[in-house]
Amino acid sequence: MTAFINLSHPIHEGMITPPAPWHPIVEITQMGRHCLEGRESYKLSFGTHTGTHIDTPPHMVPNSGPRVDEIPLTTLIGPAKMLRIPKGPYGKITVEDLEGCGVEIGKGDRIVINTGWYKTWLTQSFFREYPCFTPEAAQWLVDRGIIYILMDMPSPDDPTEKLVAGQPNPIHYAFLSKGIFISEYVTNLDEIPGVEFDLIALPLLVKGMDGCPTRIVAAVEE
Repeated sequence: MTAFINLSHPIHEGMITPPAPWHPIVEITQMGRHCLEGRESYKLSFGTHTGTHIDTPPHMVPNSGPRVDEIPLTTLIGPAKMLRIPKGPYGKITVEDLEGCGVEIGKGDRIVINTGWYKTWLTQSFFREYPCFTPEAAQWLVDRGIIYILMDMPSPDDPTEKLVAGQPNPIHYAFLSKGIFISEYVTNLDEIPGVEFDLIALPLLVKGMDGCPTRIVAAVEE
């Protein structure tokens, strides 16, 4: 029997969003009411990187693609591998961590990084003190030819680095410039047993977007 495990945070008003002016807060407005319009409907307002979402190359790489509506379904659906690499605040994921996690990584792989950071969701620490990748670790994954990386952190980049205005985040760029898709804020990872499982990651099919909230599910055999 197949069990399905939800790996996405729900979207709702008041949820935490990245502390930057280009990431809007969530607003939900009721438009249709049974007592007046005879139906219920809502207007939803949120950014392309709200909650559990996917990043495509145009998020950091000008004049690139594919965009959200152009991602092959064969990338978003298929076998995935779990890498359990526990890290605390400001922890660094290194090449040694990747080599020593007991999972063989190769061309065409979808990998999920479980640092345990998803358990800090809804705290002030989530966006401020998260673990990240070293540049060498990111390049190690690029060199192995992965196609999709999912993580429980809000970013693969170092939260302590002061980025130069107008420049892309370097670890994001390392992945996205090579056509590797990224999903952030993945949750419930400890519910997945073992290393290998089937992944289903379906962003809203919004034409031309650089990213989009995504419903991500793990399918595991019980």
